[in-house]
Amino acid sequence: LKLGPPLMATRGMQGGEVADVYARAAEIGERIGDDRGLYKAKWGLWLNANISRKTALARDRADELLVLSRRSGDGDHLLEAYHCSWSTAFFRGDVAGTLAHGRLGIASYDMARHRHLSAEFGGHDLGVCGHIISGAAAQIAGDRTQFLDLSARARALAEALDHPFSMAHAYNNSATAHQFVGDREAVLAGARPALALAEKFGFLSWRSSSILLIAWANAVDVAGIADAVRAVDAEIGSAVAASPLPQHNLGMAGEIMLVAGRPRDGLAYLDQALAVIDEPGVGFYLPELHRLRGLCLLALDRANKDAARAAFVTAKDIADRQGATLFARHAADALAAL
Repeated sequence: LKLGPPLMATRGMQGGEVADVYARAAEIGERIGDDRGLYKAKWGLWLNANISRKTALARDRADELLVLSRRSGDGDHLLEAYHCSWSTAFFRGDVAGTLAHGRLGIASYDMARHRHLSAEFGGHDLGVCGHIISGAAAQIAGDRTQFLDLSARARALAEALDHPFSMAHAYNNSATAHQFVGDREAVLAGARPALALAEKFGFLSWRSSSILLIAWANAVDVAGIADAVRAVDAEIGSAVAASPLPQHNLGMAGEIMLVAGRPRDGLAYLDQALAVIDEPGVGFYLPELHRLRGLCLLALDRANKDAARAAFVTAKDIADRQGATLFARHAADALAAL
């Protein structure tokens, strides 16, 4: 159980090594009847499933943790179960679920009482996570004011804790949510300090994704686009293997290639992201992947209008079902332009 969080921080949260450690811990916990240890082991297995995009399994494991924590009456474990629930909802593209569970977690969190939990559960502070993931969901829901407030609170809390991994978590996810609306300066303001922390402390989870965010933000002229393409070539493998948001990184890679005049390569990255969706219509950033795919099809050949229109309609339909107002607006704009 002590080995799990540092492995997540330095090797990536979805690695097989992490799953093996927590599976072994769960076996031991069940054998000796250690309910607290068993909860922690199952929490680690939940996180591994969630980050690995096994979305149905992650949902089921989060529900199991809610049951275990309510049965035990352990308030810390219940708070961590909320943590699992808002994260699972976010990765599944469930905007309303993310906000609902995030509100429960934020209301229950107390920095002095709960700051120690990061050492036991996933290596990052759950209060920071609750604020920044709820903020990202608010951005997707079209509520930029709420996003800016929650994002600022997440960064302030991480800095007050002086916890480097939680700081990188807040900075990187803030930059990611700013990327949704194309705010390049804000992306740089979050991704640069996230990258500095990742390189200083060896946080593989945040390093490559921060590099890609910086590359995306700088891809506005010939030199910036060339640098961005080089960043994609160098970092996309690590960004997919270790980052908590591989589909977002592949989406950015596809967009960078589109801007660089290489739509065929862009399609390859987008199709790679879509290939691992394990439930139809379920998944964070899924509407944007379809929208970007439509744009790449048009850039390849204007005769691809019907296929592009189908991609935009799919993006709009999924965004509407997910409550992703921002992404639905992007898809509607693409349809209008077509």
